[in-house]
Amino acid sequence: MTSEINQHLIEPVQLTPIGVIRSPYQEKYSAPRQPGVEVSEQTGVIELIPGVQPGTSLRDLAGFSHLWVISWFHQAEGWNPMVKPPRGSSVKRGVFATRSPHRPNPIGLSLVKIISIRKNRITVSGIDLLDGTPVLDIKPYLPAVEAKPDATSGWISPQSNDDTSRVFTVAWSLMALRQLSWLEQHGITGFRARALLVLSTDPFPHPYKRIRQQADGSLVMAWKDWRLSFLRQEQTIQVQKVFSGYAQTPKPDLHRQFEMEFIGMDD
Repeated sequence: MTSEINQHLIEPVQLTPIGVIRSPYQEKYSAPRQPGVEVSEQTGVIELIPGVQPGTSLRDLAGFSHLWVISWFHQAEGWNPMVKPPRGSSVKRGVFATRSPHRPNPIGLSLVKIISIRKNRITVSGIDLLDGTPVLDIKPYLPAVEAKPDATSGWISPQSNDDTSRVFTVAWSLMALRQLSWLEQHGITGFRARALLVLSTDPFPHPYKRIRQQADGSLVMAWKDWRLSFLRQEQTIQVQKVFSGYAQTPKPDLHRQFEMEFIGMDD
């Protein structure tokens, strides 16, 4: 009996997506790590495929405020039993004690708020998934049975003495503010908000956050083709400057214009 059960358990399971995510996140590093925490106002769309008959399968869903989205992390590559979460200290954790997308089965679970339902498109807020992510299922959130106010959070809780509960004050140099304003005036938006979010909650080196430490002790955060240098002093983050991270030559016009604008300047 045991051998038959084990054989049954290891047989592949075939799933067919019911839809796809439409979101502003095109790259893995730009997507938030948790829905509702970093992206409570960011909207996206769950686009159902015609085969699921959205006209009838979505009936009565409009009465619910929130929705569970079960998705497939299509860009996750491989997995390890121990992983380094993107928040907190550089301690590796068991993969099943984390929300890492790199799992034996790369299945995601996101709680989003329903904004509107129109034909085969569900517009939601709090989206944290990449554009093009396959959707395996959606289920209404039931607060009466799913909300657990007395639940504990293990190593993530403030009592765990991990760095995840710390809040940092971010101080911007005059140079950094001028540089960010220049980028925003030239159509590069989002860097300031992303930097503030990451640096105020978790300014530690990690490849997922694209933060690395320099030989002189300073740190550099990457965002798209741009970089930001900062210092961490206890609970204060001092942002020093912004600079181009474009390594190839010749650099794009905008990067060259930026460097010409601020060449030789310091705070």
